[in-house]
Order: sequence, then C-alpha cells, then structure tokens
Amino acid sequence: MAQDVKKLHPSKCAIITDSNVAKSHYGRLESALLSEGIRSEAFPFPAGEKSKNERIYYDLSTRILARKFDRDTLIIGLGGGVTTDLAGFVAGTLLRGVDLFLYPTTLLAQVDAAIGGKNGIDTEFGKNQLGTYKLPGKVYNDAEVLQDLNNANYRSGLAEIVKTAVIRDPELFIWLEARMDQLVNRCPDELLYVIQKCCAIKSRIVQQDPEDKGCRNWLNYGHTIGHALEKASKYRMHHGPAISIGMNVEGRASFELGFFPFEHWLQQEKLLERTGLPVLLPLRFSNRAIISATYGDKKSANGQPRYSPPIAIGRMYERDGKYAIPVDDSVLKKAFYECRP
Repeated sequence: MAQDVKKLHPSKCAIITDSNVAKSHYGRLESALLSEGIRSEAFPFPAGEKSKNERIYYDLSTRILARKFDRDTLIIGLGGGVTTDLAGFVAGTLLRGVDLFLYPTTLLAQVDAAIGGKNGIDTEFGKNQLGTYKLPGKVYNDAEVLQDLNNANYRSGLAEIVKTAVIRDPELFIWLEARMDQLVNRCPDELLYVIQKCCAIKSRIVQQDPEDKGCRNWLNYGHTIGHALEKASKYRMHHGPAISIGMNVEGRASFELGFFPFEHWLQQEKLLERTGLPVLLPLRFSNRAIISATYGDKKSANGQPRYSPPIAIGRMYERDGKYAIPVDDSVLKKAFYECRP
C-alpha cells in the first residue's frame, strides 16, 4: 500500500479508523507510510454502528479541516463497514472530493462494504439515508487480519458471502456447501478464494449498474428486512445476524410469491445455519414494528419498500427492466410466521 500511496503524491494522509482498530492496526500502517516518507494522522471515532451518524461525520470532517488538510489529501479508511462508509462519505464531500483508499479489516468489509463506492450514514429515518458514491482508488484486502476478529464480527461477513452466491453464482453456492466448515474455521486458502470471488461478482454488478438503478438492486437481497431489524433493535442487532434473518424471510416471501422454489429456500436456510448466524425472527420484534421499519429503506419507491426476490439459487428477479418489486404486507406476514421460532 505504501508504494501506491507514494505514487499518488499526497500532501498528507488522514486515516479514518474506529477506536478499536486504531489500537490494533494504525501503528503498523503509520510505520509503513513513514518508511516511504509519507506523513499520516489518525482520526479515530467511537467503534460501533451507532457512530454512523451526522454528528460523527461532521466531527471527522471538521477535525481534518482544522488540521489544515487540503485538496491533495489522501483519506484512508482503515476498519470495517462502518469505517469504510464514513471514510467514503468524508472523502466524497471534503473540499468537494479528495482521494480515497480503503484497507478493510473485517470479512464483511472485504467481501462487500468496501466494494462499489457506495457510502452513507444512518438517520432517525433508517440506514444509509445520507451518502454519496465515491469509488476508492484502491482497496487492500489482507486475509491475515481476519484471524484476529472476534467470532461475531467474523461471522457477519459469512452472511454477505452466502448472499453473493444466492444472487449470482450457483457454483459458488455449491462450493460453500462443501467448504463452509473450513470458512467458519478461517482456513486461509478458502478465505482467499471466497474473498476474490465475492469481490469479482460484486464488481461486475457495480460496473453494469454504477448508479444503482437496475441490477445493483440484487445486492440488497435480505437487506430490506435486515436493515429494518437493525433499526427496530436500535442497532443492538449486528449487521450479519440481521442480514441472515433478512435473507431467510425475504427468500420465504419469494417462495410465497411463487418465485423461489421451496427446496432452494431450504438449501439457503441450511447454509445460513451452518455459518452460526440466526435465521429465525426473534419474538421480541412484532410484525408491525418490522414492517413499519421497512418504510425507511433507502430503496423505497412511491412510498413503498421494494424487494429483490430470488427465483433460484444464483438467479434473481428481472422483468420488464425491473429488478425490485413491492411485496404486500400479507405476504410478508406469512413469511414472518414461517420464520418464527
């Protein structure tokens, strides 16, 4: 990374990172940059999804400006999905845009959040309600850093890996069925393979639909319900478990609509269970609370939440140029019932 940074000739590097990652990884990155004669400064923020808000975004931006960083600044996002979202939003708006590199340190960020240039912050109305598109100049995935992740953070990334296979790659899904135990145990060869596969799949989708108006909707599979669960829990539920449950519910809804074969939904459910993530809706969330929270989803249109239903493992809904559809509350409630303990 340090040599690529040097080629960019930045005046300084602003490293946006959370309070936990700053302690474990910033020193190594700072030393590598100094070895190439590059000055950097860390701008940490409190770790956790609750920091993905207007106040932290504004605080990071003004702290960087107060330290006299200019248009030749390079921002490096060092951390997980919250960090890559904040770093991308700051880089896209600071002085009307400065260069951005990302060094994701979680599996979730490596296979999903750091790829594609979308970023955003949460508001009282829902997740990622404010944001920009800011493609990073470089993304550096280092599988070794994943060995230090706690189990909760690591397994969150497995939900996005299963999602990637369901929406676009049946062969990857078969591979996951055969190798999920090795992935859960963080075997390096399997990790490297699946990270490369997921990045390639998401990159192809993003290239086809850079502005998120068509097939990029597929990447939202499981996220309408998943984000609603996060919001309803006041972000106490982590992203990975929420998306795992969201995929199970949305897959079941697709079956109820006559799209997703029952045996495919069952295959998906079994694979998600093998990740160690939950697949059933907690009883503490009422149907009304979940459905109400979906109306804050950023992909809503004409006042209605939209869903991208799978029609088979590796194939998603696409009809008359539409890639996402509204789903009647009665269908959702039936899916909720089938996905309760």
